[in-house]
Formats: sequence, C-alpha cells, structure tokens
Amino acid sequence: MTFNLNRWIAALLLLPYAVFSGVLAFSPVGRDFNEAVSSLRTNLSDYTVTVENVNDDYSTKDMAKSIKDQNPEVVVLFDNKSIRLYHAFLDEYKPSNPPPVVALMALQIESSLVGIPNVIGISYEIPAVTTASRLRSLWSSPIRKVGVVYRASMEKFFLENQKFCKVEQIALVGQKISDETDDLNHDVRISLQNLVWNDQVDALWILNDNKLLSAKLIRDVWIPFMKSNAKPGIVGFELLAQTKIGVGVIAVLPDNVGLGAQAANLVYEIMDNGKKVETKRIDLPLAVIQVLNTTLAHRLGALRPDAEKLVDRVVE
Repeated sequence: MTFNLNRWIAALLLLPYAVFSGVLAFSPVGRDFNEAVSSLRTNLSDYTVTVENVNDDYSTKDMAKSIKDQNPEVVVLFDNKSIRLYHAFLDEYKPSNPPPVVALMALQIESSLVGIPNVIGISYEIPAVTTASRLRSLWSSPIRKVGVVYRASMEKFFLENQKFCKVEQIALVGQKISDETDDLNHDVRISLQNLVWNDQVDALWILNDNKLLSAKLIRDVWIPFMKSNAKPGIVGFELLAQTKIGVGVIAVLPDNVGLGAQAANLVYEIMDNGKKVETKRIDLPLAVIQVLNTTLAHRLGALRPDAEKLVDRVVE
C-alpha cells in the first residue's frame, strides 16, 4: 500500500468539517436580537454558527430545509416565533433524533417549550424579587407591598415569585384574571383599582405578557391608570419606561449581550455532555440592565438623591 501525502493532507483539512457541523440559530431581526446573536457568535468562536433570519415569510418548510442542509449539533431558538416554528417542524416532519435546543428571548418560555425534547431555556422574565429590590434601592419611601395583575395560566409563575419575594420581606399581591374573559380591558382596570385602593400596594409589577400588554390595553388602560395613580411601575420592556408612555418608572430587563454569552455557555455544556441536555430546565438571566425614568420618578417625588448612580441608563 503506497502512502499518498496529498490525499492525507486533504483529508486532514476536511476533518473538522466532518466532525462538527456547527450551531444553527433561528432569530428575528432587530436591535435586541442582533446584539444577542452577535454575542452568541463571539462566545462560540470555536464553532461554526449559522443564523437564519426568521421574518414574517419564514415557514416551517424553510426551517426544515435549513436543519436538513446544516445538520446542526445544537439548535438555538430566539423568540416565541422561532419556537412555534420549531414545534410545527417537530409535528410535521417528526425527526427521529432531533438536535438539542437552547431557547431564549421568549415570553412565558416554560409553557412555550412543552413538547420540545432535549431543551434548555433562558427566561426573559426577571423575577419580581429582583425588580422590586432594585426599585427599593432607588426609592426613598418604603416598598413593602407590590401588586401584579396576571392571567390564570400564569398562576404557578405568580406563586413562585410570591414565595421568593417573601424571603426579602416583600409582599407580592396578585389579582388573577381568567384567560377566557370577554372584557380584558375591564378586568385589568378593576384589578388595578383593587390593588391600589383595596390592597394599598406601594408599587405595581407589570408582567411581560402579550395578552396584558396589547396596544389597545396599553392605550386604554395602562397609560391612563398609571398617570392618575401615584404608584411606581416596574416593567420588563424599556419602551414602557419612556416618558411618552409613562407606564414604568424603572425597567429591569435582561442584558442582550449577556443573554448571548449565557446561551453560548449552554451550548458548551450540551457539547460537553455528549450533545445531550442532561436535565430540561429554565435558567434565569445572569445579567440585567436597569433603566430609570427620572422624569416620571420626580413626578412621584420619592427618588433617592443618588439613584441615577445606581442604574445602568437614565431616560428623561
């Protein structure tokens, strides 16, 4: 048998591509997603990362073709739309050995991942104990009782947060709304009135819930109620802390760059574990950003003198 040096060199050069087919990420386009995707790529520099832009025209068929062509060892799903498409892919194509999945930047991620095998998620909701504690550090008046409106389908999430808040001597008081209500505007308005007038809460925690934060509800209920009631709102979207909207005095949200790095670490964890998810779980974001609206805070008249030094960004 003769030794062919050229063939040996060619095989050696192709070896990494035969061994590792890379990470395939599905993500919408937008500043927040772009920052997280860029961070994922930076922190997975050892690996090939392919990104598919999930726009309005992107279909289950497109996703199936990408997964077949790329044959990824790990799939990363950004946002609820990518997760819904992946559910449809599993239902329609029924792959016998689907790749492990890391999912992030999706609302109510725990329920959205039900039925997806071999998956780890990163929550996009910051726990109430974290957000309330951040507000308490900025506020000159006591924050002992925080109110929240939530839908019945999120009761488990509410009870978990209530338990953690109790450890920090913060009472989390909830008003539950039926998922089948015929008049969501009315129910949210009455729930807010009960929290402020009957329960005498010190602040309101506004959940990242698409149903409770529709454009109609924000316009007709949240904005007028928060303007007429002198209670600080804690939100999970920076837009809601803008003065023209005026729903939140402080926004506490995951750091996009940190989310990308955290997702990359989960990919490494999966690879080190033989390309398997050892235990399905939902991790909390490791890095958060605090955005303070000083205009709204001064209107309420309870801001500590050094508050601006304690947050990451200030809006007016």
